[in-house]
Amino acid sequence: MLRSVVRNRSRCGFTLRRIEDLSMGSVSGQTGFMMSGGASLVKLCRLAYLLAPSTGAFSLHVAIMDERAVRRTVARMAQELVEHNEGPHDLALMGIHRRGVQIAQLIQSEIELAESVVVPLGSLDITLYRDDLMAIGPMPVIGESSPPEGGVDDRAMVIIDDVLFTGRTIRAALNELMDWGRPSRASLCVLVDRGGREIPIQPNVVGKTLSVLPDQTVEVSVPDIDGRWGVDLVSLKSEGS
Repeated sequence: MLRSVVRNRSRCGFTLRRIEDLSMGSVSGQTGFMMSGGASLVKLCRLAYLLAPSTGAFSLHVAIMDERAVRRTVARMAQELVEHNEGPHDLALMGIHRRGVQIAQLIQSEIELAESVVVPLGSLDITLYRDDLMAIGPMPVIGESSPPEGGVDDRAMVIIDDVLFTGRTIRAALNELMDWGRPSRASLCVLVDRGGREIPIQPNVVGKTLSVLPDQTVEVSVPDIDGRWGVDLVSLKSEGS
């Protein structure tokens, strides 16, 4: 059956590649498959049915954006931020650890390229502001938070993250930001909005909006952490399901 699927992959409109380690974590006995191209959700479900092993678990990775697509999208997002602010002056960027920081750095570079202005950049680690802090253990790993040069008072602050899901991370980021000062306004910029909000938070600038099923996750890859730029939609099937 697997040989038949691989042999006919070009007619199905997707590329199939076996992978050894899952980005969600390597588990003994797991089998993973990478898909890219124009595969629809129907094809995804059909492929999952055909390739599902009788035991163990498997994952399906759909490549949503490659490096060129990410860079093109971020360039558009940077332009939108400048337009919304009527120029780059008084703007300051705040990337949320971990991947939001590198996306913020790329946005900063795009604004500098287009406007010849270096927009101040800071970072937020929202660990101590999480509403589930007690649930993550007695010794949470806390990263560095740093305000942008010149502080946040009377600045147009832009919070930047990779994926917007429930909104709880952004709520925590806003609380931390307000502890540092009083910006003239705060806006939200995300590379991917996957829906599923649990609190009323909406982004001002979005790179890509996805419809994501409950058993799917969105993985954003950045060079400093993952060695590449990319966005993947991951479907997981656990053992026995």
